[in-house]
Amino acid sequence: MTETKILLIDSDETFSDMVKKDLSANQISISAISGGEQALKCLELTPEIDVVLIEVQLAASEDFKILREIQRQSPTIRLVLLADPATLDLAIEGMRLGAYDYLIKPGESRDLVAKIEEAKNERTQHLEKILLAGAKVLKQKWLSDMP
Repeated sequence: MTETKILLIDSDETFSDMVKKDLSANQISISAISGGEQALKCLELTPEIDVVLIEVQLAASEDFKILREIQRQSPTIRLVLLADPATLDLAIEGMRLGAYDYLIKPGESRDLVAKIEEAKNERTQHLEKILLAGAKVLKQKWLSDMP
């Protein structure tokens, strides 16, 4: 299996450092940034990111503008919202808008790793379906072009 690539978007530097340390120990490649606009630029430059972990307050700002833009720019990336108990309503709204799931932060490292693996596996299956559908279309086109 290929290395999992994560983008963490969180304004809490201490939390980001803890997550980077935990995920690196689990052979997960992680980049951490603190703002949504930086995230969009990072995703432009690094399209192979599998999962975005995003602080729910950042995702929800300006009516979930960043969440919507990440989905528009990179529709196969799985977004996992990081919420605290006071922001669960925002996490649920984010899921209604297409986020893959949410986790309560800070939470347990094993729960975060498990959620990342689950999200990456779902993304991989989705990408495989897209490839298979494309192959079927090409096969049909090829067969219809035959004399």
